[in-house]
Amino acid sequence: MIHEMKLRPEYYNFILNGTKMIEESMKFLGTTKPFITLADYKLPMFQPFIDKYSWQLTEVIFGLYNNKSKELCFNGFLTKTNSNNKMKMKVKK
Repeated sequence: MIHEMKLRPEYYNFILNGTKMIEESMKFLGTTKPFITLADYKLPMFQPFIDKYSWQLTEVIFGLYNNKSKELCFNGFLTKTNSNNKMKMKVKK
């Protein structure tokens, strides 16, 4: 699972750095189809990877982090349940 990736601000304009980070992460994980989630407004940024590696959209969650965006899940499932006001995240294979 790729949880979070961040680039330092000085590298924002270099898409090659983002590409290298994702490819190195997949190499480390041993798969080209990692479980990854992203906000719907970030889809254009990740579309080249989704297309190149044939990632499959497996789930769309409304209101996970806020009520303005959807969380898109690729290559796996993310389930949100509330129990005693505590959020539990469960990854299913």
